[in-house]
Amino acid sequence: MGVKITIGAARASGAVGLLLYCANYFETPGGCRHDSKMTMLLAVALFGEEKRLDELPFRCSVCGGREVDVRPWFASAPRKGR
Repeated sequence: MGVKITIGAARASGAVGLLLYCANYFETPGGCRHDSKMTMLLAVALFGEEKRLDELPFRCSVCGGREVDVRPWFASAPRKGR
């Protein structure tokens, strides 16, 4: 397991949202690889800033699995010269 941080800590470090990855590899033939994003504004509104990322009650909308890996989503900086 990685470092366990709160939504507020992710937000303070510059995350713009949450990345959600289905980790239901064994229940679905071939393994579910569904992923999604949630804005930080919505995450704070739904769960507050004190909830840890590993405690969020997500379920995959494709396979229904409860094994969802939640990570901070950092917006990439715009490239110069493009």
